[in-house]
Amino acid sequence: HVVSVSVHVLRPIHEFYARVRSVRVEMRDTSGERIVVELTRREIVECIKFDRQGPIMANEIPITETLLNPGNWEVFWCATLDTVGTDPLNPENATKNESVTTRNSAVATFHVVDYNQMREY
Repeated sequence: HVVSVSVHVLRPIHEFYARVRSVRVEMRDTSGERIVVELTRREIVECIKFDRQGPIMANEIPITETLLNPGNWEVFWCATLDTVGTDPLNPENATKNESVTTRNSAVATFHVVDYNQMREY
């Protein structure tokens, strides 16, 4: 089953885009299956949309669309941020190796149901 995963960025939004190095999302089900997706700064900057007035700093970043098996899943994420900011549209960070990583977000749980399998019963 295809599931779309996105995260709400940390506030203030402009500062998040100026400092983000990467976003890491982890999904785990109760049987032990684990999926980890990491977006780099370059990938995040490439997702920024524009209108007539300039860049739109969205408060939600699409991470992935992925296939998940039926069952109970947990998802959480963290961001690695540069210690100083740069132009939010710059695909490169301001520093080479100075960063901080946020704590993991609260764990969200969800249940994936195979309705086709349920109809067979």
